[in-house]
Amino acid sequence: MSIGREGAPIVAVGGGKGGVGKSVIAANLGVAMARLGFRTLIVDADLGAANQHTLFGIDRPGPTLQALVDRRIESLEEAVLPTGIPRLFLVPGSGAVAGAANIGHARKQKIMRHIRALEAEALIIDCGAGTSFDVVDFFGMADQRLLVVAPQLTSMQNAYAFLKSAVYRLMKQVTQNAREKEALASAVEGRETERLREVFARLRSQEPELEEALALAVGTYSASIVGNMLEQPNQRAGLVALSRMMEDFLSVEVPVRGVIELSKALHHSVTRRRPLLAESMTGSEADTLMALAEELITHDVSTSRRVRSRDIRPDEDVELDGPLAKYLRRHPRVPADVAASLEVDGQSWPARLLDLSQGGARVSCGHVPELGAHIVLRLPDYPGRPSFPAIVRNQGAGNGRVGIQFDGETATRRAVALVQAMAAERKLEVGSAPGV
Repeated sequence: MSIGREGAPIVAVGGGKGGVGKSVIAANLGVAMARLGFRTLIVDADLGAANQHTLFGIDRPGPTLQALVDRRIESLEEAVLPTGIPRLFLVPGSGAVAGAANIGHARKQKIMRHIRALEAEALIIDCGAGTSFDVVDFFGMADQRLLVVAPQLTSMQNAYAFLKSAVYRLMKQVTQNAREKEALASAVEGRETERLREVFARLRSQEPELEEALALAVGTYSASIVGNMLEQPNQRAGLVALSRMMEDFLSVEVPVRGVIELSKALHHSVTRRRPLLAESMTGSEADTLMALAEELITHDVSTSRRVRSRDIRPDEDVELDGPLAKYLRRHPRVPADVAASLEVDGQSWPARLLDLSQGGARVSCGHVPELGAHIVLRLPDYPGRPSFPAIVRNQGAGNGRVGIQFDGETATRRAVALVQAMAAERKLEVGSAPGV
């Protein structure tokens, strides 16, 4: 099967700054996904400074990404190498080639098309350092994006700058014509410290459909932080602060998904030219990496892909398909039309529950909370007066509608029960409740 089919995840590993361990993280995630039983490919897109082949003890990698650019091979499949680890393969990148890091738009698009056509069940892209369009575009083509961040201030500053470049690049790619591109360019002409929601506010009155599409694309942008080389437990607080700042200024929720302490085992694995998880599955590093790989490999990628292409509106359901469909949660919607309230920052606003699934709901409310806001949905007139902690994931353009995602297992369990009860009242068939 090819990566381009829905369900096969593409994971990009970046960070903006070199030396934070992103290549080591990418290599070990590849091993972890292969150990989980998936045919996994690592693409070394660190053009000009590629080192994945070295991490796997490969001295002469043969054809690389550069060979495709130079037309010495017809397909990227010709560059796929076995790593010596079952189900794990590598496409090596360019190293020590003059100009390799600046390939131009047409060549980059060619590489990206070939990457999407690779035969695999999971793919990891090891991105280069810096914030050039080449690096940012390889990062942006993924379904899920990991920012590897060390606890030093320079690493955190570079991670923020990298994500900001990626988000603004995403918005430019969402625009569909010259009018939208001009409107976006005009809206982003603000101060360096401006929050993205201020850009959205300027767009809302001029191009409401574009503003809605951009807010949805940014709101569903899947990125997270992996802390690496932490020496003290309190350094995690700095990563959490970085996460909050990213959400505040860029309107993107970027949770700290995993933390790896400064590790002699990882350091020695680089010296031995053999990924840590290829030799040992014990220790906190292995536990963190395996848990992260399992979470990434089972993530639903279909919605974000369709949002990026503007094929769906915020209130449309998405059918899941592909080889990982059995791992994915399906959330049947049940129409509701029930009186509700939204609690936002201690204030309660009257609302109407439009429909409900076990994962989230659509609500109509006179007060529209900000994207990413943590709220509580309450149903005061429904038996038991249930309440659901939730996060705002999208906003309708001027129609007062809000899409929310339930936050936490307790809220999900309550939603499952309520979906089944409402379906029974309306004599609808919603099936079982997978994933709970």
